[in-house]
Amino acid sequence: MAEAAAAVIDDGFAIDGMRLDRIEWNGAVGNTASARTARALGFQYEGLRRGAMLTSRGRCDAWVAGLLFTDPRKRTPWPVLPR
Repeated sequence: MAEAAAAVIDDGFAIDGMRLDRIEWNGAVGNTASARTARALGFQYEGLRRGAMLTSRGRCDAWVAGLLFTDPRKRTPWPVLPR
């Protein structure tokens, strides 16, 4: 999964691709597997969005993280995940 996501990120930031400046990740609070993948890809945790996601169980809070074109894509600490 991480390899496929890294390829999508590479294309998103590529000069001959989408030329994005920023990619945002949102995950339901408690979805630590998705959060660990985003962290490993270099996303930086930015905070919590209350009631931001709609799931099959209803509305829930979401963690949000961002990755900028200029970011080094290295793993950084996230306060919601163990190191």
